[in-house]
Amino acid sequence: MKLPSLQYLIQQAAGAFLRHPMVIVSAAVAVFFAIFLVEHEGDLDNVFPYINLLLCGYLGVPLFVAVDIYVKVSKRPASFKRRLYSSVMIILLMVYYYLPGSEETLNVTIPYIRYTILAIAAHLLVAFIAFLLRGTLNGFWNFNKALFLRFLLSALYSATVYLGLVLALFALDNLFQVDVDDERYAELFFIVAGVFNTWFFVAGLPSDYDKLDADDQYPKGLRTFILYVLIPLIGLYFLILYSYSVKIIVGWNWPSGIIVYMIIAVAVLGILAMLLGYPFDKDVPGPIKFLKKGYYWVLIPMIVMLYLAIGIRVADYGITINRYITIMLAVWLTGISIYKVLGGKDIRVFPISLFVIILLCSFGPWGMFRVSESSQVRRLESILTTAGILDGKIQNEPKWDESDTLSLKLEPRHANEGILSDSLHNEVYSILDYLEDFHGLSAIEEWFEQNPRQIAKERSYSEDYVAMELIGLEHIQKYTNETRLMYPSFYAKDEGYNALLIDGFDYLYTFQLSRTQNLLTTETLINVGGDTMSLQMDYKLLHLSVRDQKIKLDLDSLYNTLKDNTDVRAFRESVPRERMTLELSDEYIKVRLLLTSLFSDEEGIQSCSGKLLIKWEQDY
Repeated sequence: MKLPSLQYLIQQAAGAFLRHPMVIVSAAVAVFFAIFLVEHEGDLDNVFPYINLLLCGYLGVPLFVAVDIYVKVSKRPASFKRRLYSSVMIILLMVYYYLPGSEETLNVTIPYIRYTILAIAAHLLVAFIAFLLRGTLNGFWNFNKALFLRFLLSALYSATVYLGLVLALFALDNLFQVDVDDERYAELFFIVAGVFNTWFFVAGLPSDYDKLDADDQYPKGLRTFILYVLIPLIGLYFLILYSYSVKIIVGWNWPSGIIVYMIIAVAVLGILAMLLGYPFDKDVPGPIKFLKKGYYWVLIPMIVMLYLAIGIRVADYGITINRYITIMLAVWLTGISIYKVLGGKDIRVFPISLFVIILLCSFGPWGMFRVSESSQVRRLESILTTAGILDGKIQNEPKWDESDTLSLKLEPRHANEGILSDSLHNEVYSILDYLEDFHGLSAIEEWFEQNPRQIAKERSYSEDYVAMELIGLEHIQKYTNETRLMYPSFYAKDEGYNALLIDGFDYLYTFQLSRTQNLLTTETLINVGGDTMSLQMDYKLLHLSVRDQKIKLDLDSLYNTLKDNTDVRAFRESVPRERMTLELSDEYIKVRLLLTSLFSDEEGIQSCSGKLLIKWEQDY
């Protein structure tokens, strides 16, 4: 076997660049900003613009691939290709300005979810655009087979190149004492995975689409993979799901939520196997024959179970973005199953229908974002209205004391506490947390006399925390399961620091410590009047060392005292600040610990935060 020469490899690389210039440029842009972030992330006040440029570069790869394929198939002139390139650039520019520009943006989650949807749609577009209006189904299958195999080959080559270069850097670092920064490994990964992998992939894209239409060769390895890997796995999963269905019918138990994901996984695996076995017409084995003719009849009862499981979750907890997506997938599976049961044979319907449905569900009043937000707001409104807490406006809404600059002071605090049951209290907590994460609280701002967003910004609190406190409820999640209360966390009530508590001390230090797998946390060093104090924590104690003084504050005893003397009803309990105070002194030094949080687990103290007050009793 003759190995390709260096000149041949250079010619192939140059040819790939000439055929797909914007694909490679777009990948290079993404890699450039990935490396820039690795080098400068700690120095940047705002990383979002650079993250967004990276993401736009990545999105450009499938979009420009789709343009190149379409122009090749349609045999359009170069001027038409340039116009499509310009259109893609405009799309990327719109995406860049749509993505969040900073952490100050009201919500950064939904734009990135929309971006992910657009990226998935772009990859689906590559799968069918060459055969949307031309070619045969056999050519469509062969084209996607070529994409799939080229992707695997690119991943193999890229992984080999990366591991080889990493070992070379490691050898330089350890054998020749060449200082290799850790960042070089990450940057090397981005270069190989971004530029090399993309370049190698597009170099092997099919160019003769007529030849794909006429290719009737079926890979033996693929036949073996379907017969002896995919089909046995599908059979096993269906056996599990049908057995579980029998259990539900016999015991009349509601289906578990995990079954939703199992059914979707099995359905996708079965569809993959069916698509891979589509052109298998010679000496068709029984399992593949069943897969092509009977799979969707077997799938239909599972789709019914899928609707039942989703319906129960929606009835109990409303629609969220995740549940909307599962409903969308269930509808898609239903449509595909009906199409195949009625004799449909066009396999292009799979990527095209999924492409259309995910784009349609990403915007508009019917889209996942508007529907999920409206569902959760209605659910929250129903709970609060039924309880009498909401009547157009929040009743007994506490007033924010703007004069208190140290804390979030509200009066009267928690005026509506006790009206809701623990389960409904937790639902309010969960809904507000969900709205904060995905939608913001603009839809419920009209319920309040004060603006939760303004207060949250003024006092650096999360909006869901402020909103729940303005509703008159304590921002905690309550539990009735005693096993969840074995290790509650404690927080000092947010009443602000009393000036008398810190009177008589020389220094104040704010700290936050968390135990790792090691016995002690990483050592924290504090400059105390020219002396360096060491601060560490283990499973029971807080250790302070300065000069020749070693002081131990017993956190474990304090935690156990809090737990034994508190009516623990929530995983997060607020207690008076004075109960979370420790003080020790000797003839040289006096320290006072004002804890704001204290966590424990089965091994002991896990983390704590607060303020440390220090005073030298005398010079020595």
